[in-house]
Order: sequence, then structure tokens, then C-alpha cells
Amino acid sequence: MKRIFIIWLITFVGIVFLWGPARGAERQLKAVSFLPKNHQLCAMIHVWVKRVNEACKGTIRINWVGGPEVIPPFEQATALQKNVVQVAFIPAAYYRLLLPEADAISLSKYDFAEARKPGGLWDFMVERHKTIGMMPVGTWLYDPFYLYVNRPIKHLKDLKGLKMRTAAKYDKMMKKLDIIPVTVQFSETYTALQRGLVDGFGWTTLGPRQWGWLDYCKYVIDIAFYTRQNTFMIFNLE
Repeated sequence: MKRIFIIWLITFVGIVFLWGPARGAERQLKAVSFLPKNHQLCAMIHVWVKRVNEACKGTIRINWVGGPEVIPPFEQATALQKNVVQVAFIPAAYYRLLLPEADAISLSKYDFAEARKPGGLWDFMVERHKTIGMMPVGTWLYDPFYLYVNRPIKHLKDLKGLKMRTAAKYDKMMKKLDIIPVTVQFSETYTALQRGLVDGFGWTTLGPRQWGWLDYCKYVIDIAFYTRQNTFMIFNLE
């Protein structure tokens, strides 16, 4: 993970010195994330932003203004396109209407080093993002996903008719399993579980216990999926 983090940093600093403004004209870049700044999954963003600001002092400064309380998650990509913000930390599933193929990275079997080989998956993602005015510089979060449910599941047929919290990422998979996907924003998931609006959710191993989601979902289907995360660190191409 440390090696990957260093690659992100080197890549971004290289981009800054190729495209950055003249020396002495420090540029402020406003950033937003799909999760709140104090969310544990955002821990490495704090580190990355700090190191980028230190490495690029006098050239650029990233001002991470917040998460969904600033701009709703599904509107952040559009805000990035319109240059309302210049940096976004969001899943590709949240802007699949703009670039459907970006979410295919979730299905990749390549590790980070393999994906970065010239002419490989990463180059493809960069070129495709350019067509919508964006520049990805890295990805973050690497924990695989699991399905958490409020009842025992012994057979595939037991999934039929379950209402599961989704946020665009899982829709197609759930429909193939006859699960009913219900779009619920992260901040509203606990309430949806509490009120019985959904029977479960898909998420990584990080967070559900701390947020109280497991109070309502005592079972996990121990088959990992989407082992490659689709959360991009992306910049407005300008």
C-alpha cells in the first residue's frame, strides 16, 4: 500500500510540473469527496492531500472542502466537469451516466503495477476520462465487497426478493440475483436498515460494525466480489 501511495504522489507531482502555472503563482484547487472527511475510509486522502501540498508548495494547493454535505455524491462528477471543484474522490459508479466504461475497473484482475504498464488498463482509463474533461491520477480503497443481510441465506434462491441498499455500483449484479436494489445514500443507510426499508447492503469489511449497520444485519455472505475498487482520484482536465 505504501508503494502504491508513493506512485500516486510521484505521478501527481509529475503532472503538476508539466501542466502547472508559472513559479510563484500558486493555484488553489477545491476538492470534494463522496464520503465525509471524518469517515475512516478517507484516512489516506488526508495523508495524500498533505503530502501533495508539501511537495507542490508554491505551485498548487489542494483545499479539500468536504464531502456529501458540500455537494451530493451523485452530483460531484458534474461539478467537476463544470469546474465548480477541481478535484474529486469518487467511485466511477457515481458517474456511470457520463462514462459507463470507467466502472469496469471493478472487474479488473490486474494489480496496480500491472494496470500501470504502458498501453494497459490505466492508459485506457486515462484516455476515456479525457473525453469527459477529467484526468484520473490514482485510485484508493482496496478492500473487497460482501453482502450483509438480516436473515440466513442457505441457497441462491433465498436472495430472491430481498431489498438491498445500493448506490449504483451493485445494481446489475443484484438484479441478476433477483435482488431488489434500493438506492440509499451512505448517510441514510442506518435509518433505512432501522426502518426495514432494506434487508441488507453491500460493503467492504471496513465500517459497518462502527456505524451500527450490523445491529440489523447479523449475517454476511462470505463470497467476496468487486475485489478491485472503483474509487478514483480525479481532476478537472483544465
